[in-house]
Amino acid sequence: VQRIEYDWTYSTSYHGTVLDTPPTMSSLNEVCEVGPGRADAECWKPTEEQIDRASLSKPDPILMFDEVDLFESELDDNGIARMYAKVRVMPTSWFVLLRFWLRVDGVLLRLRDTRIYCPFGAPSPTVLREVCHQELNLQDCKLEGEPLKNPDIAQQMIPSQKLYTERFLVDLGP
Repeated sequence: VQRIEYDWTYSTSYHGTVLDTPPTMSSLNEVCEVGPGRADAECWKPTEEQIDRASLSKPDPILMFDEVDLFESELDDNGIARMYAKVRVMPTSWFVLLRFWLRVDGVLLRLRDTRIYCPFGAPSPTVLREVCHQELNLQDCKLEGEPLKNPDIAQQMIPSQKLYTERFLVDLGP
């Protein structure tokens, strides 16, 4: 019997792709084939800047909001794997949350967030991308109730394994 190893939890580290031209089917195929060191890595540089969470918490009017489910699986009744994106536009900024949420019942919680933020009105355009990977082995703790069902609550309780922020280098041309 041949044993095939694969990740049945659908876990992904994907945190976005930058295209400088409108996508075509061939360009989308190329993006999917490119792994670490892909072309858009040249656009993002590590930074000490942080997303202004205080401005995101202000009661500014929300001009546009949308949530898009990218995929969801109940893992054959063993938990949940879900990836979705939320987009929010306010008068002062725009914000995107790309979230992968995994719960394998009694075994594992995994949260992989990518936050992209752009404030308006700066002298030069600033786009920040924060990537955070969190994971908790449920066999080593006594976590129960709402944190197991709600990623917004769980993210406050799960330790970070990886956290970094990058700044998008915007080329405004001549």
